[in-house]
Amino acid sequence: MKLTLTATLLLMLVSLTAISYHPGSGRIVDTSQRAFHLAYHTSSDDLHFYGSADWAVRFDFANYYLPNLTERSFRIDALRLWFPQTGDSVKVKLMTDVDGQPGLPQLADLRVPVGTNQLVLTLPEPVTVQLVWLLVEYQTNLANRFVPASRGGGIRSYYLNTSMGTPYYQSFANAGFAAELLFGVEGEFIDVNDLRLMDLSLEGEIEPGATVYPSFSIHNHSGQTLNSASLQLNLLTPDQDANQTLIIPIPGGIAPYGDFVWDASQPAYLDQAISLPGQAMQMRLRGTLSGGPPSDVPGNNVIDRYYYTFIDTPPVHLVENFIRLSHIATVITLEDQVLGDDQFRNVHPLDYYPVLADSLSAPGAMARFSWYGSNATPLVVLGGTRRIPGFSAAFASDFTADSADLITDKSFISAGAVTSNFSGDSVDFRFSFENTQTSLLSGTGVYDLVAGSVLCAGVFKHVIVDGMETWVFDRWIAHALPLTQGLNLGETLEVELSIPRTGLEVTSQYRTYYWIQVAGGGRVLWAGFQDLVIIPSSANDELLPAPGLKAAPNPLRGRAELTIELAGVSAKAQNHLRIYNLRGQLVFKTTLKGEKIQLPAAVFPASGIYFIQIKGLAGQKDPLQARITVIK
Repeated sequence: MKLTLTATLLLMLVSLTAISYHPGSGRIVDTSQRAFHLAYHTSSDDLHFYGSADWAVRFDFANYYLPNLTERSFRIDALRLWFPQTGDSVKVKLMTDVDGQPGLPQLADLRVPVGTNQLVLTLPEPVTVQLVWLLVEYQTNLANRFVPASRGGGIRSYYLNTSMGTPYYQSFANAGFAAELLFGVEGEFIDVNDLRLMDLSLEGEIEPGATVYPSFSIHNHSGQTLNSASLQLNLLTPDQDANQTLIIPIPGGIAPYGDFVWDASQPAYLDQAISLPGQAMQMRLRGTLSGGPPSDVPGNNVIDRYYYTFIDTPPVHLVENFIRLSHIATVITLEDQVLGDDQFRNVHPLDYYPVLADSLSAPGAMARFSWYGSNATPLVVLGGTRRIPGFSAAFASDFTADSADLITDKSFISAGAVTSNFSGDSVDFRFSFENTQTSLLSGTGVYDLVAGSVLCAGVFKHVIVDGMETWVFDRWIAHALPLTQGLNLGETLEVELSIPRTGLEVTSQYRTYYWIQVAGGGRVLWAGFQDLVIIPSSANDELLPAPGLKAAPNPLRGRAELTIELAGVSAKAQNHLRIYNLRGQLVFKTTLKGEKIQLPAAVFPASGIYFIQIKGLAGQKDPLQARITVIK
């Protein structure tokens, strides 16, 4: 009954919204400036939508400069569209706005092949308008044809809703999707005298004491050449003595409706350097543009960028797998092969089963999955921001590259700890974090990194699936809990939480994983874990330990000896011990006499992951298994 009701509700939701999405790549797509590009998206390929053949963006040029200017017109010279896949064709139209919906007269009509991801479609004749609809006819499906979108408000992007009798274009926001399609226009505003700072960044390694170089771009929306423009850069740090100011004059002027780019191609580029402070800290780079036309529009001449020279290495780098049991043979197997490399020894994969039909599913797994804005498995999230949606032939190479990038992450948190205490029917936790090396910005007008972050802490259960050891999500201690204390240099942050002990099995193995992450599915700033041993609540709860196989130390490093010990089972005279590598090849075998054996490191031919198996134990139909990581 419950399953039928759930399925019915899902069908109702699908019929009402008509569209859905998969996670996108999360990467920034082509942003090259061929001309002034006006769009409502952020150039980030965050979501892939499907479920309709008719998509649209409504451009309100007249009110683009509100509240400073009204009734502005825009000359459209070209249309810019980005697609995550190539092949087939797309039909694109420009339509007049009639009572908030696209209507006649039609202003442009193009059909072109999708031969590249980035399409720039030049119009046969420029179109000058105050309000216009860009319609994109492109059939999508669940499997391999999507339209992309960036996370955003959703009030500018639309799809054709055909489920309510009379078809109409419904905004993404009204349908419950905070996203803007990756479609825009190229051209120029008419009768606008404005100088706009388009972009600002620092080039070079962002680390204490490094020398970096600013890069930026400017667009001249006026019909006159601007010869006196300059950009003032202010580097704000927690140490007032380390603040810096740099003024870069714009050489040669900026042509009417033209662009200026300051990068390594400029002769004076290397002369305008910024020396970062030698201490770990959070910094704000503010760029302020001046020298525009007399009627320059305020509000678009300042850009803030935040940079971090963190130096602390987190003890754990998190990989979160949102999977189904059917993905074990693909996703998890390939991850294990990659993570067997010693350089990834601190990368910890955690498995979530968000689909309730899976036997390993837990309600909180779906909450985490939804928090990342996802609805399709498999999805692999590395460090909070690197995402691999779906499974393809490139999965292993993508996962290797993202893992290599993940282990370079640094933190402002120097140490963390968790203690647990069983009290009656509950488990009490105390989490603590220390910052001993990094200065953070504070005060009004700056981004508060700690206040903008959350605490996540969960109990994960040790589960062997298809012969592989995994840590599977069991329950949340806290999910996305806002941080109400500061954690600046020299400070400690503490959080106390409790959960019911119901369902925690004395015979199972658990870990507490806990981490601080930027809110809204952002970067994981620090992560750690601690084994959680379940203590019986009373003498009546005590159970015999489940049969198990212990191997320590794990990982086995250098020339240390490996101790293999049976737990909760008696050894017979002849018990067969075998060790296999990841390829299933037998690398060692012996007979176990007694309940403990010590093996030299020479048993293992190289660094990697190995599986220990013991057969023939009294009362045990299935062999006992354990996984060991060896670091030579």
